[in-house]
Amino acid sequence: MTKAMRMAGATLAMGSVLLASACGSSDGGKAPSTTATPSPGTKSSMPPPKPARSSTTTSTDPLAKKKAAAIAAVVAFWKKVDALEANPKGDLTSLDLVARGQQLAQWQYNIGAERQRGETGKGSFRVLHPVASSTSDPATYRVNACLDGTNFHLVKKSGKPVSKPSGAPHRVNYGYGVTQDPKTSKWYVTTEKVLGTC
Repeated sequence: MTKAMRMAGATLAMGSVLLASACGSSDGGKAPSTTATPSPGTKSSMPPPKPARSSTTTSTDPLAKKKAAAIAAVVAFWKKVDALEANPKGDLTSLDLVARGQQLAQWQYNIGAERQRGETGKGSFRVLHPVASSTSDPATYRVNACLDGTNFHLVKKSGKPVSKPSGAPHRVNYGYGVTQDPKTSKWYVTTEKVLGTC
């Protein structure tokens, strides 16, 4: 990632929640009883009603679960970046909990360079409208999402904000490569590519 791309991306407000959720509805009201009430002194030939069995709908679609896990990995990645940006003494090696390969090396460098300049992150990024899709590799998914840095900015040691590049967007659309570790089944962000503004 070039310096200009870094400033346009990590500094959307200077350089995520997952929003994907399943919506459902259920009727919380109880159905009226149709069991007749016997008169005093008479016996009812009808057996007592059985308690209703609760039905909980849970997605068992492996593809849907993988898509959700890939999106969650992107959200977790930006939460970790926020934490490391805000804490100058935070362990950069902990980034390997959410990233691998190119993405890990790039962001360890990005945050390390900010620390050398005495810059600290304030606020947080938001991952908006994430959409996951499968690839030819069953263990790798692509996640497109809008990264909103409106509430994030870098500050100098003096406490003054770092100037933003002229025309730098607050929101950038990214395409992420997310890969599942075959041994642990955990998902990691491995690549990112700027797709434009959003």
